[in-house]
Amino acid sequence: MAYSNTYILESIAGKDNSQMLSYLYKTYFPRIKKLIIENSGNYEDAEDIFQEAIVILYRQVKLNRFDSSYEVGAFIYSVARNLWINEAKRRKIKEKVYKEESTALNYSETDTLDLMITEERAQLLTSVLEQLGDRCKELLSYTIYHKMSMKEICEKMGFSTENGAKTRNYKCKQQLISLLKKNPLVKELMNHEQAESQF
Repeated sequence: MAYSNTYILESIAGKDNSQMLSYLYKTYFPRIKKLIIENSGNYEDAEDIFQEAIVILYRQVKLNRFDSSYEVGAFIYSVARNLWINEAKRRKIKEKVYKEESTALNYSETDTLDLMITEERAQLLTSVLEQLGDRCKELLSYTIYHKMSMKEICEKMGFSTENGAKTRNYKCKQQLISLLKKNPLVKELMNHEQAESQF
């Protein structure tokens, strides 16, 4: 039985979605397995990558960030492909045999790359933010994650003027940038992004 895109997304968003997880595995795992085994991976690699892709899918849906115009199967495939490219680079696998299947993906490569960067950067930013003072950490959390306006931040944090909030936000961002530049994980992330363009 094939489920519609809408039904899949509604099921994932619901509380009891174990049946949908089983459906996704049965329907889409074979394609991911074929992709990874043909590109220097093995069955265990395919399972790991597929699970990571599913976690990303579930997170996007649960946070109401998934664009319902994207086809779920194409999303899973495209994310899994990018995950495996990153993993292959980490393992220094030299073969460049990542060939797209003829079936067109509704979820574009640019969107997938943006998602992967977002996922990795979110983890990196969270760890680096912990190194900042509580005031800066709170302020940047509002601007980076919650996309709050300076007016909202003024009310939330007690700044007297929006200009004061902007100035503090600028200084905190400079501290964050400085910490990021010193972090070896940033260089690794940038290398992965550059590697994407080679495939």
